[in-house]
Amino acid sequence: MKVILEYNDMDSLVPDEIISQNLDYFGPGTTVKVAPTYETANAYIYFGIQGLMTQEQIELYHDAGALYKAKLALLREDILGKLEIELNRVIIDNEAKLG
Repeated sequence: MKVILEYNDMDSLVPDEIISQNLDYFGPGTTVKVAPTYETANAYIYFGIQGLMTQEQIELYHDAGALYKAKLALLREDILGKLEIELNRVIIDNEAKLG
């Protein structure tokens, strides 16, 4: 019998945490898929940004001490650079389809 369980997790920080908790609870035969809470473009953007930076931010928070804010600013720049690359790809793809 296949059982599908779906819920919104508002407390976990990273998808790996959710996956690990569910595998521990339900066992190794469990398939866990983590997705944005809503199926909107903004929700997917948020989910993607969260995936890009949360684990690194957690590590900085625990390890960087007084340098946390400065290192977070560098992480932010890195993520913005990655987002700009993807935005440029979308613009180029759209223009190719238009012309």
